[in-house]
Amino acid sequence: MQKCSVSVIIPVFQHQAELAECLNYLKYQSYPKNLIEIVIVDNSADFLLQKQMALSSSILIRIIHEPKPGSYAARNAGVRTAQGAILAFTDADCQPTPDWIERGVTAVQANPAAGAIAGHIAVSVHDTERPTLAESFDQLYSYAQDEFVRCYDFGATANLFISRAMSDRVGEFDETLFSGGDRQWGQRAKALGFPVIYADEVRITHPARSSMLKFLNKTSRVAAGQWQMRVRQKRESHSAESRFLVAQFKVRHRKFVQTRFRSFGARIKFFGGLTLLHGAQLMGHLAAITRLGRFRT
Repeated sequence: MQKCSVSVIIPVFQHQAELAECLNYLKYQSYPKNLIEIVIVDNSADFLLQKQMALSSSILIRIIHEPKPGSYAARNAGVRTAQGAILAFTDADCQPTPDWIERGVTAVQANPAAGAIAGHIAVSVHDTERPTLAESFDQLYSYAQDEFVRCYDFGATANLFISRAMSDRVGEFDETLFSGGDRQWGQRAKALGFPVIYADEVRITHPARSSMLKFLNKTSRVAAGQWQMRVRQKRESHSAESRFLVAQFKVRHRKFVQTRFRSFGARIKFFGGLTLLHGAQLMGHLAAITRLGRFRT
């Protein structure tokens, strides 16, 4: 198939150090360098990124500023700036494999009726022999792309390829959501007859969160986004939304707990963390209710 231009869109907020490493991985992509542009979207309030970064690369890099808070506002700004025929989304702290772009483009071209291509996201830990509780939870709950696509019709934007034509047809991400803009976009694409397809060979690595606080903050944000979506889709019940989290847990948790937390003390620690997780979900729901200004089911 004919090779086409690709725009890699990376929103950045408080991940400047990790971004440098991500760019280093992108610099060694197998795809032709003259067909790649990288659009970095600084989502801070004061556009510090342009002043702090000294970039040297054979790939065209654009740095733009989107002051409106939120990763989906940043991604939308990146889409509006991008010149590529294919849009590749990832995060500033991700590490793409050398053939990531090449395999992503091949998958898009091989599936013209797909809304998007969602690639595999491996969650890495600092010490594979002794992962922390936060790392274990992140591995258990985060970035199960194959399940996201199979059960919920979306792919996480840490590893997502969309043709420009499809992006124009489906429209922008909903940047008013706390979280879940990728899920809402995928469901809109599916409703138009363009399902998201999972491609296991399109791979990146995402480091696990280093502390329970960071993991719980992410959990709270995701729960807030789910509450917002439930409010907007009145036909969807509370139990239906809850199944989104519960299904992930049921699919993987039994084998995971048995192999990772073998002792009684370790399992007590795990279920203590699980209690914190549910508390963070509740806090996310409360944050969304407060933001929306009224309680609706």
